[in-house]
Amino acid sequence: QAIFSKKDDHVKLNELANNYLRNKPVIDKGLRREERGVFDKLETIAKKTKDKSIKEVVTKSEAKDIFSKLKKMSKDRKK
Repeated sequence: QAIFSKKDDHVKLNELANNYLRNKPVIDKGLRREERGVFDKLETIAKKTKDKSIKEVVTKSEAKDIFSKLKKMSKDRKK
């Protein structure tokens, strides 16, 4: 499934956060120290969205910021 399709940023972020939480043990093993902050934020978002709407948890600009950090991480890893 493509996370970066034409969905709203909030919807994509919610799916991404929940996917991270489901696969956290596997993903955490491969994380670098400098990457942990973004993934901690995803975990917090996933936990908060169990009780609230994603739009109540993060703003659109925060969602875009998280995606830009993830894209930068991916780019840095490919070097």
